[in-house]
Amino acid sequence: MLIVSEPIHDNNRGLTREQQVKEHEIAPELVEAELREAGFEVLERQDPFMSFSRPPSGGFWLIRARRPAPQP
Repeated sequence: MLIVSEPIHDNNRGLTREQQVKEHEIAPELVEAELREAGFEVLERQDPFMSFSRPPSGGFWLIRARRPAPQP
């Protein structure tokens, strides 16, 4: 099981992955795609999981994923 929670400001969602990481943020869409590419099954995504209390708007998101057991 893998749980990932990261912040993202709404005005940074449209930036490239590299630009987002430079801002110390990353959008859940990017992480979800990378998890699927790595063989994980995404079980749950909460976006937002927790909203920021001050501007600019945005918040933390949460993804719960698992890597299925190998088939014999």
